[in-house]
Amino acid sequence: MATEIELVDAEYIAEIATRIYAEEYQQDYEQQHSGFFVVIDVNTRRGYLGEYSDDAFDAAERDNAKGPLFLIRIGHTSAFQMGYLGSQYT
Repeated sequence: MATEIELVDAEYIAEIATRIYAEEYQQDYEQQHSGFFVVIDVNTRRGYLGEYSDDAFDAAERDNAKGPLFLIRIGHTSAFQMGYLGSQYT
């Protein structure tokens, strides 16, 4: 019986999800779905693919994924980027 991981340590969950992605999804997804998103259910090791982050989470929800869930943007180092517009808006 597999041990379920609880949502207690975000860094630990990120580490496990990233490892699952690298082992099971990265090679195929980066060739076929670069720029898309995948939500990894850490307990089931299941990946939910979507063109947008909401699509990936919706797919996980439709499958009743319990999580913890972790979002990855395929082919990128982070799921989202934030920018700074400078002092023109202050």
